[in-house]
Amino acid sequence: MTIKEQLIREIEQAPESSLIRFMQIWQFAKQSSFTAISSEDWEQYQETLFVLQNDDLMKQISRSMATHEERQGYQPSKEEMDEILSF
Repeated sequence: MTIKEQLIREIEQAPESSLIRFMQIWQFAKQSSFTAISSEDWEQYQETLFVLQNDDLMKQISRSMATHEERQGYQPSKEEMDEILSF
């Protein structure tokens, strides 16, 4: 039985209440292993990798964290805060 067939069998046999498990990471191993993840998780991982591999972005985040900790960062106006908090 192939890994694909095993996955299909597992999905078909799973009780409806437990199908949420398939949104989480699943690992199957046979000759080689692979990981099945939701498209939402995939997009989040790709965004994280993009940020981590972008030196300029990492430096910007680091500077932003430093100014935040020192309370020297940008202070939005009352109007800007009202707009931000209106969501």
